[in-house]
Amino acid sequence: MRQKIIGILLVLALSAAVSASATELDARLLVFRVSEPGAEPYISRVIVSDDFLRLDQGASSPGFILLDRQAGVIYSVNPDDRLVLVFRAEAGGSEAPAQAQLEMRQLELADAPTVAGVQPQEWQISVAGQLCERGLVAPGLMPEARAALQEYQRLLARQQLATLASIPPEFQEPCDLLLNIQRPGLLLQKGLPLQQWSPAGHRQELLDFRRQFPVNRELFVLPESFRRLEMGSPSGGAAEAG
Repeated sequence: MRQKIIGILLVLALSAAVSASATELDARLLVFRVSEPGAEPYISRVIVSDDFLRLDQGASSPGFILLDRQAGVIYSVNPDDRLVLVFRAEAGGSEAPAQAQLEMRQLELADAPTVAGVQPQEWQISVAGQLCERGLVAPGLMPEARAALQEYQRLLARQQLATLASIPPEFQEPCDLLLNIQRPGLLLQKGLPLQQWSPAGHRQELLDFRRQFPVNRELFVLPESFRRLEMGSPSGGAAEAG
């Protein structure tokens, strides 16, 4: 396992030095490989500008998720249905349930090479004695991209909180509550995640990152011809966006 970690870190250190001159807009890039139980691994690409965050599965991916960072609105674009789902964080609303005992513990990590001059750290997140997640992070690396991802995860947490009342308490998992509603983005607070894994089988590893990534501004534009559907709380349902 340690040899695999070292190999990944060396690749990242080399790719971090690659940059290109800006064309229309200079952004920041993160590329992850994500694995879920029972599914083929897939690529998750994150492109961040000062005003937007875009999530897709690579340059050839027709669908994407767009966060308007200024408005605090998430758009999910589905080309097959020619539909854009619109998620707005509700003001006020329900409060998150009381948080169980959280423990974040830094683990000993010896002989790991630096990434772009940064020494990685390994962290373990537990709640009420139950292991929720472990992750290898690079403190201080890619702060602008991390900030955008934290904004995105906080907005998702508010959306999920709005639906929590429809889930019976016996089906509410402490780790899910902690990571997805109560304290989203815990590992991002410690640094850029290089690897993440959970007992449930979720794995994510960083394949590439660029501090400068020239992109076309059209990547942050929603298709005008697509129908828009506002997604509200469970009681409010969905409504056509004007």
